[in-house]
Amino acid sequence: MADPAPRATQLPLTLRFRVGPFPVTVEPTFWLLTLVAFRANWTAVAWAAVSFVSVMVHELGHAITARRYGSEQVSIRLYGLGGLTFHDHLPRRRQRIFVALAGPGAGFLLGLLSLAVSLLLPPLPPGPVASAVSFTINGLLWVNFVWGLVNLLPVPPLDGGHVFAEAVGPKNALLAAQVGAVVGLIAAVEGFRRGNLFAAVMFGFLSFRCFATWWRIWAERRLQRQLQRARETLWEDALAEDQVGEAHRAAFRETMRSLREPPRAPEPEPEAERDPALMARVFEELGVPGRAADRALEAYRRDPSDASALQAVRLLVAAGRRPEAEALVARARWSAEATRSEAAELLGSPSPTR
Repeated sequence: MADPAPRATQLPLTLRFRVGPFPVTVEPTFWLLTLVAFRANWTAVAWAAVSFVSVMVHELGHAITARRYGSEQVSIRLYGLGGLTFHDHLPRRRQRIFVALAGPGAGFLLGLLSLAVSLLLPPLPPGPVASAVSFTINGLLWVNFVWGLVNLLPVPPLDGGHVFAEAVGPKNALLAAQVGAVVGLIAAVEGFRRGNLFAAVMFGFLSFRCFATWWRIWAERRLQRQLQRARETLWEDALAEDQVGEAHRAAFRETMRSLREPPRAPEPEPEAERDPALMARVFEELGVPGRAADRALEAYRRDPSDASALQAVRLLVAAGRRPEAEALVARARWSAEATRSEAAELLGSPSPTR
């Protein structure tokens, strides 16, 4: 798994060391499942080694790929449910997908290496050594191949869930949650049917998390629709009471018509009837920051003043189009240093997009 920011841990008996440039934290809960499953016989030691090596190789696949894409702060944490790799947020979706796939890819390579060793290793005489070698190799094959494939299921926060969410994009976050909830539920039922209590409990928990995310996103979107209708009602009431001018009336009605029924082909109108700065404010009030930013850029092209540039920068940041905002701040001819500083401060404000 891969996450964008590290999380501190203060558990006792926690191990800390470095693998190359990567700090590694191993919490005592990482060994808990080994102790529960194998008690105190020799297989516990072998299984602990198999788990540690396999998870470390998996997380190093994430870490090395993230570092390859320019992430400076990369660390690894092993805990009760496996491992996490923390790294700086990568700007490109393709990079984030490759980082998520690098973990299972490294595990598959380790599994192939284990398979090659098992095929090339000469037969050992029956005894404790042969049993330990056989147990270790079979464990490496099972963890890296079977759980490697399971980890590619589109269920967050598994790597497959990260890949699917990045592939469909943040606009389809609801779809990612729905797919994760359904696939997780199917996997939990299948794990229970096969007698694998750990898989049943784990996927049941992950499916519940996805259902909770599904409900949260649905509720947020429902609230946004209600707020949209409330904004439209307020504007309609203002228009009915003739509290705005005729230019505002025409601009708002054209905006609402385009939102409800987007035209199949663009219908240009005389530029004199459309004030882009006014349209930007209307779209902003309606909660459509992308269109507001487009109109603000048009207003800046017509009138490259400090006020229009500042409005464009603010709306570009609100729409999550930070690179365009940075480019505008760099190329704009600011007449006042205070206004340029205000625009630079806007670039430091958080963006609503991922």
